[in-house]
Amino acid sequence: MLNKKEMRYVGKSINRFDAYNKLTGIAKYTDDITPPNCWYGLTVRSTIVSGTIEKIIFSDNFDFSNITVVDYKDIPGTNHLKIIHNDQPYLAEKEIKYYGEPILLLAHPDKELLKEANNHIKIIYDEQEPVLSIDESLQKKSLIFQTDNIFEHITIKKGDIDFAFSNAHRIISGEYRTGHQEQAYLEPQAMIAEFRDNKLTIWGSMQCPYYVHNAMKSLFNLDDEHLRIIQTTTGGAFGGKEDFPSLLAGHTALLAYKCGHPVKIVYDRAEDIAFTTKRHPSLVNIKTAITRDGIILGMDIEVLLDGGAYSTLSPVVLSRAVLHAGGTYHCDNIKIDGKVLATNTPPNGAFRGFGAPQVLFAIESCIDKIANTLHISPIEIRLKNLLQQNDTLPTGQNLGLDVACQKVMERALELSNYKNKLQQYKEFNGSHRTKKRGIGMSSYFHGCGFTGSGESLINTEVKLRGNEQGKVEILVANVEMGQGVQTVFRQIVAEVLQISPELIIYDNPNTGIVPDSGPTVASRTTMVVGKVLEETARKFKDYIRALDNYYNDMEFSGLIKQYIQENGTLEVASHYQKPPDLNWDKKNYKGDAYGTYAWACDVAEVEVDLLTGEVKVIKLTAVLEIGQLINPQLAEGQVQGGSMQGIGYAIYENEVMKNGKILNPNFTDYIIPSAMDSPEFVIEFISGHYAYGGYGAKGLGELPMNGSAPAVTNAIQNACGITINQIPVTPERILSLIKPQNHTRRSA
Repeated sequence: MLNKKEMRYVGKSINRFDAYNKLTGIAKYTDDITPPNCWYGLTVRSTIVSGTIEKIIFSDNFDFSNITVVDYKDIPGTNHLKIIHNDQPYLAEKEIKYYGEPILLLAHPDKELLKEANNHIKIIYDEQEPVLSIDESLQKKSLIFQTDNIFEHITIKKGDIDFAFSNAHRIISGEYRTGHQEQAYLEPQAMIAEFRDNKLTIWGSMQCPYYVHNAMKSLFNLDDEHLRIIQTTTGGAFGGKEDFPSLLAGHTALLAYKCGHPVKIVYDRAEDIAFTTKRHPSLVNIKTAITRDGIILGMDIEVLLDGGAYSTLSPVVLSRAVLHAGGTYHCDNIKIDGKVLATNTPPNGAFRGFGAPQVLFAIESCIDKIANTLHISPIEIRLKNLLQQNDTLPTGQNLGLDVACQKVMERALELSNYKNKLQQYKEFNGSHRTKKRGIGMSSYFHGCGFTGSGESLINTEVKLRGNEQGKVEILVANVEMGQGVQTVFRQIVAEVLQISPELIIYDNPNTGIVPDSGPTVASRTTMVVGKVLEETARKFKDYIRALDNYYNDMEFSGLIKQYIQENGTLEVASHYQKPPDLNWDKKNYKGDAYGTYAWACDVAEVEVDLLTGEVKVIKLTAVLEIGQLINPQLAEGQVQGGSMQGIGYAIYENEVMKNGKILNPNFTDYIIPSAMDSPEFVIEFISGHYAYGGYGAKGLGELPMNGSAPAVTNAIQNACGITINQIPVTPERILSLIKPQNHTRRSA
């Protein structure tokens, strides 16, 4: 591999390849596409939270003869969404488990007539007492899933927890809660389906074309030859378009199957927020055994997640939660017990960081609590306990030299001028009655790629194809959803082949053309698929005997054309190869959970208005180690975007649910941070390299989501002298914590 000084494209901030089409409107999103004779679809949903369907009545006052109506009996294959537990039906047969559960589907060329038809359908229910929270589910108020309401249960143990607590100077406990969080992608869920000549084609906004592909095979009993899934330009996803598009694709395809026309369903914002998957609410209990000088002897951590009515991706969300629950701290004696529980609320699923933001808010809040209790600075308590080289994680994984949490922390403290700011804000607070400023920090990490043996199970395949125009086509199933992969993958291939990125073609994936390179999730795309793509490009170069780098684009195109003339086709494929010495025991949750970890530290500075409870994040300093940067400008954009989502998670985004129904399914009442709320960002990357990542890259996409929320809440605590153990900490919650006269520390 060329060294960094010689690289022409990797490590450079070249312009995004998808920018022009999106800025000019050339790019076609799903709702921009309307096939000839297209009909529209509508979902008839339950109006109760828990119970059974007794009767469905179609009013005699409305003509349903021209309306296509689909119920579960119209399903030709299996009425269960194929994912992990396969417990969620496409359409309810008898039992209702959450408000808004799909029961019927309607199609007609006139959208307004569909709405009127829906008003003439009455469903009679036998209502039952629902389970609406983690606490009620634990108490088995009613049984929703099997005999205990537990979708998944994982326990990790290391060392002797009893020894640690019996020898502790102090035992410090805390309970930490987080709520739902909406992905808030710009483009709502959207799908088009068409059956023609017994072949099903689906176009849609999605992250994982082959997830949809496999789900439709099961729903319709189709083979690969009769099924094609095409990703349209996708306006954001953040995990919200990982599993849910399979459900919507099924609904759209069932209507197309029955009515004989193409069918399009595009959710409006209210329907999208009310009934699609969210980030799991959590309850994390942490008990720590501490020495007199602040060394962590042991941790006993309980992680409880609210999975909603069906399991969806909850098992993998819990997996990542328990694997990150101990944070970036060395602990010889630790027990982590995790459960994801069923409730009668809309199913929860993937969201950037899936599981890690919840537990890292908890552990970083816990560390500040330990510092306050022992009257030790938050810096000192962290530096005493941070993971070091050759330390082991709770699973027993030895980090070797791949640990940078101290490096990023020391640099973040230096960049932010933390110690001086701490004193400056103390002086500011002494002279201001109604405004208080504070500074807080968080140390965090993220396991890159799928957990354990997940990548081996996927067996990622990547292809490169030369075409008759002398260009190189990238054939992968990974999608551009705003993160920049269309640009980054071109840079990787261009670097290997030493040609201009403009000579490389990378279209939205179509499962009829591209191999299964796995889903665009889990911070795996650049690292895992990028590495396979890099190796494939090396093979491609060998095929056309371009063994040196002394050629221009025209000469390289000529080599491609010559090869095709002589051999007919030029297509090269490679598969994922598991790094050596990577061993995972899933049954006992022991071993190497991830091939590598990305490391970061945030320092947040805030100003709190004591009269209104409003918080302004003044500045956020983030230092990260993510291996080799492929495109620095795109990487910085990822950090800004993820950090803003974390800020929203901390202080703005409060989803209100009452009796299982979301009361604020809009961006008027569900507040997300805007550009006006953006702090000053100071972002720096320190050098790193992962041998099994694309050109040495680690995963980045999810990492910045994990750190800004606890950094912000720790800064608020520093400013106001309160204790925060629940997010979002809205103005109302802040005001309820502050005693105007003495600002005594209280818990949220």
